[in-house]
Amino acid sequence: MSGKYGADVEQLRDLARALDQAGQTLERHRMTVGNQIKISAWVGPVAVRFRLEWESDHSRRVLAAAHILTQNATLLRQNADEQALASAVDAGAGGAPGAGGSAAPLPQAPVSTADYIRNVSGMHVGEDGLRVQKVIGADGAPRYIVYIDGSGSTQGSRLSWGNNPDALNSLQTDTLSGIRADWRVALDGSGSPGTW
Repeated sequence: MSGKYGADVEQLRDLARALDQAGQTLERHRMTVGNQIKISAWVGPVAVRFRLEWESDHSRRVLAAAHILTQNATLLRQNADEQALASAVDAGAGGAPGAGGSAAPLPQAPVSTADYIRNVSGMHVGEDGLRVQKVIGADGAPRYIVYIDGSGSTQGSRLSWGNNPDALNSLQTDTLSGIRADWRVALDGSGSPGTW
């Protein structure tokens, strides 16, 4: 084994779960604090200033920290999958069909609502509230998932409330155009993961 490096796959996955849980806990606490500071019993200039600072700065920083935790959990899971694949190849078990040795394995498809929420909340500003991701389903078949952060998203302009009337009338919207563009990038592989 000299000259070979790696990681314990189960420890990576355990750490990913811990980071996911920490991110979820942080987000829950952020929501709790946000709801608690809205109580009407607290009045005056200090209350107004704190609420304004919470909404404009502190809450966003806590949310960003929660997103970083969930993004790193995703990276750890991908690293664990890559390590498992590399270990299987080293052991002579062969790689995944069609892996070709150079392409990173696809992430697993979300299996729960929490997985979907983590993927949406883990979006970065460059994604502008939309993500098209190629994943591997439970049956081993590749699939594409479109994540949309929702109308009024603070992520960007493609999800503005102004798109809703056109969407209700089945007309072209910035959101639909964005999905189509991101979809083309995902299908032809011209984008790199995390920038779709």
